[in-house]
Amino acid sequence: MNFRKSTISLVALFLLNGFCLDNAHAAEKAELASPLCAKALADNARSLHIAAEDNPELSQVAMVLIEAAMELDPRADYLAPLALEISSRASDGFTVPRLTQILRGYVTDESDLVVVHKAVAKTLDQLDSWEQREEFLGKLFRVLRKQNSVLASELAAELGTMWFEKAETQRAANYFSQAYDLNPYNQKAFQKLDALLRSGGGGFNRAGVAVNMRYRLTENPFSLSRALDLAGFLEGLASFDQASKAYAYSAELFDYLNEDSELPSMIYLQWMLCAYNADMPDICSEIADRVQKETGFDLVTQALAIKAAVNAGTKDTSALAELGKKAEQMLENENAGKLLDPLTIAWYYSFVLPDFDKALTWANRALSAEPDREEVKAILAYAMANNGDGQGETVKELAADIAEFNQTARLAVTLSEISDPSQQQDDAAVTEKLNAVVLMSPSSLAAQKARAIMQQRNEDYQPALDPEPVISELKTRFDNVVVPAFKPVDQLVDIKLKTSSDKVSQNSDLWAKILITNNSNQDLVISDDSFLTGSILVNAKISGDVNVSLGELISQNIQPGEPIAPGDYASLDLHLSVGQMNRILTIYPQADLTLEFECILEPSVPQDGKITSSLGSTGVLTKKITRPGVFLSRAYFSQRLKALSRGQAKQRVVTVELLANLLAEQYAFEAIEPLYKAVKVERSTLVRGLKKGLQDENWIVKTATLNAIVNAVGAGNADLLSSVSAHVNDQQWPVRLMAIYLLDMQEGKEFDKVMTWFAKEDSNRLVRNLAQSLKNLSD
Repeated sequence: MNFRKSTISLVALFLLNGFCLDNAHAAEKAELASPLCAKALADNARSLHIAAEDNPELSQVAMVLIEAAMELDPRADYLAPLALEISSRASDGFTVPRLTQILRGYVTDESDLVVVHKAVAKTLDQLDSWEQREEFLGKLFRVLRKQNSVLASELAAELGTMWFEKAETQRAANYFSQAYDLNPYNQKAFQKLDALLRSGGGGFNRAGVAVNMRYRLTENPFSLSRALDLAGFLEGLASFDQASKAYAYSAELFDYLNEDSELPSMIYLQWMLCAYNADMPDICSEIADRVQKETGFDLVTQALAIKAAVNAGTKDTSALAELGKKAEQMLENENAGKLLDPLTIAWYYSFVLPDFDKALTWANRALSAEPDREEVKAILAYAMANNGDGQGETVKELAADIAEFNQTARLAVTLSEISDPSQQQDDAAVTEKLNAVVLMSPSSLAAQKARAIMQQRNEDYQPALDPEPVISELKTRFDNVVVPAFKPVDQLVDIKLKTSSDKVSQNSDLWAKILITNNSNQDLVISDDSFLTGSILVNAKISGDVNVSLGELISQNIQPGEPIAPGDYASLDLHLSVGQMNRILTIYPQADLTLEFECILEPSVPQDGKITSSLGSTGVLTKKITRPGVFLSRAYFSQRLKALSRGQAKQRVVTVELLANLLAEQYAFEAIEPLYKAVKVERSTLVRGLKKGLQDENWIVKTATLNAIVNAVGAGNADLLSSVSAHVNDQQWPVRLMAIYLLDMQEGKEFDKVMTWFAKEDSNRLVRNLAQSLKNLSD
């Protein structure tokens, strides 16, 4: 920090003031309390913390100041999160008992967990042994379990990890199980528990896996991979109606994320197969029409759409014959487009409109063009297996090596084995093999063929897959909604930036609230794995008598303690009068100002380099606030000066703050051309007024005066410095603490001797700690 230097020797000042505190603090017995002084200390702590960046010693000074603030106003809700944030960057974080005490009072369902995580991590780093860390986390878990389930879940998961590292798998599994029960969005707990269960031959059942996938999609409904994971899992269960809904969700999401892009085949093909199996001909037709429009003729989607209509009785099989003829003609005329080739026609005559002579012909053409392609070998083998020419050995040569991972190849090998009279197989063995084919991809036409064979061989055949238990569990957990309806951000969530007023007065503290309302019918989760991570960027500019663009004013993460329930909201607090904003508001008291704030949630940097919100316009919030300058009439100023002698303590504090700000304004306009027309008060009058505040009988007024000098003037005025130095002997510790903080702004080694004495001899722990922290900083 750069402050004005004084030519007065600090050591000499202390000698003049009687640098001896042997009996000065004898009266300091009663506990002191002052929300006003607590706020002053907290503001200084916040400013230091912001300035500290990667300087832990400076953050340590801030930590002492915030501890002092908590001492003076232990019930102030705003102090705990700031204290936790500061402690995470200080050279020495909170001790285990102190952090536990703070968290016990701070943690609720609405608490910001980001600052809690940081503070806990800092304290863990300070512990020397595994046993100390385990004891600390275990105590926090027991104390906070009923106060915040999300935090308790994270603590339990961390304990599980610690015990796992000790090879105590049963204890680890117990903690992971508790973690997942407390918070089903805790993916670390789920994955670790599932791995431990599997290592013992268990693991989550299908219902448990499906429920976890559904929670993951709830957490981030804009994750395409999560939507497709759920769709694929439901498809694998043969729950084709629900899988079709999940693929439809994925298609809507893809369109939302990729405007004007073609829907990928990985989405529309599986969506169509599920819709086909679920007897949804209208959906099949819609998909085929879209693919036709976007990519041109596609035999697969056209075939499935017509086949679904045939199954529904709205078309006859002649439409399929016409489609096959059309595809062959297009290929022969070299007018096939990018989605038609011999392999696709071979597939068509194998599964859609079975004609195995044609299938063989086209499969052989495909083999000639792509002799090493596995899918070509598989379809050729399947056509041979169905052609009845006793080509079992050839089928195996083509398909055996790829049957493990290619469904068509496995079906071909199975059919070859079934039809081989030399291989006698009972119905159970055949059913087992055919079920294995189905399980590879239950929605495919190859799976449909395998199911049809099993039904022909056994009228009492029951499918190997029964999705009902899984679907029932999903409905129970998610209020009968297996797959949610897709909603864009602006329908899913409503975000507002609010302040208590659009107009603020001198020395007002600027706070804003971000209100996030959940408009959906499921939880809204703010977490690192959600589309809402709690990342906030605030840009600011000031116009009017002073014009300056401050750029990035605030950059922070805030994560509420619990998911936001449907219809509910979360409120995130932002302190706006920080850094350069607070400095300008302080040193230009007579300026009429307009303060403009741009709050960006989930900031991202696209290719053009301009920071935007990943939430689009929903995540960009603006606010304008006016701050009229003080009208310094003779009558008003005279009234303020009289308040120093006759007014209530709060009025006296308001006056000294005004005097300090006016003095700062004069200093500012000595360095630069005045920015606006300002009434100039005699400097000696301002200094006398501040000295009067320093001489006040009320320790709160004295502390507030010292704070006003810190914020507005620093220690640059020699007359003020002399008056300030007298307060190191004050009976009340907040006055001494603020005095040595202000005096330490002087550069030079002379003051080190004074700080050394305070660090060892002062009667108050916080004053000693501040002196030591300031001394460490100067060293």
